[in-house]
Amino acid sequence: MIERAGQVLRTADVKPAEAARAARQLEEGKKQVSQAMAYFESKAKELQEKHPALPLRARLLNEAVWMVRARADAEVEAARSKLQEKLRQELQEVANKSTPQRQQAPQVPPPEVPLAKVELQSSEKKVRALYQAIIDGFPDLPWPSKPAWS
Repeated sequence: MIERAGQVLRTADVKPAEAARAARQLEEGKKQVSQAMAYFESKAKELQEKHPALPLRARLLNEAVWMVRARADAEVEAARSKLQEKLRQELQEVANKSTPQRQQAPQVPPPEVPLAKVELQSSEKKVRALYQAIIDGFPDLPWPSKPAWS
């Protein structure tokens, strides 16, 4: 749902009604992911109090990680785009100042911004905390590289 809505919204000639429908679907999808993430985290927390070493708790934490990672990717991309636009504006100002009078300054394209330049986002911090909880609570369990539902 989220991916399809995003594709529609990225389409250049999308009709306003389709864009509105896609925006609603995107928000609904994000809401569902947040609810699922909260469910996995709350169940893992309940198990931590009753049965901290139960492998099911590790699985719930792992599923929560994958849900948060999707949000983290979007947060990072938004922060990266914002930084990219800020740098583009700064470069555009330099180009405007260095262009002789009566000439139009060239349009500056957005520069590439490496991930290392983007601040750690809140969802990324949450992912790290969840991974650390898994590592601390279950150091001997092997982990798949993908969530069970993919």
